[in-house]
Amino acid sequence: PTAESLAAARSSTLAGLGLPGARAESLQTLARLVARGEIDLGPGIDPAATIATLLEIHGIGSWTAQIIAMRAMRWPDAFPAGDLGLAKASGLKSARALEKAAEQWRPWRAYAAMHLWQSLKSLSENRLREGDCPILLPRHRKIGTVPTGSRIGAKADRGVQFVVEPRARARTHASNAASPVR
Repeated sequence: PTAESLAAARSSTLAGLGLPGARAESLQTLARLVARGEIDLGPGIDPAATIATLLEIHGIGSWTAQIIAMRAMRWPDAFPAGDLGLAKASGLKSARALEKAAEQWRPWRAYAAMHLWQSLKSLSENRLREGDCPILLPRHRKIGTVPTGSRIGAKADRGVQFVVEPRARARTHASNAASPVR
């Protein structure tokens, strides 16, 4: 739906879709701001300023603001450190520890988040098997595995490549990783 249609909808209509009342109100407040042009969630907008504006909206916290920055604004450094799935995939016990560990992945933390979430799809299948290669971020931080021969990476014009190395060579780098995905 468009921002205009969400802003015009009744709270009871949104609540009827399964949204709790407070969440429906937060969504409508955000939709009104977007519809009136008071906030722009498009790519290329200053992420720090937009996140600060989002955090002023009652009911929107850091996790929601970071998810909006990642998905709507396409900010490659967005990172919802309070996400329980990211904590589980990383093996770290707190959002603070995860945020600290994620500093080494700047300015590409959103890519790291997506790989960590992907690793949760099947934890039992995420172990290295013969022929698999670890996914290494710049600075050789292992965050998951892909089958040999797969290609992943960021846009070439941004000058960043994620490394997919053969298993034997990657062991050296993976053993230096701060928090490998298990």
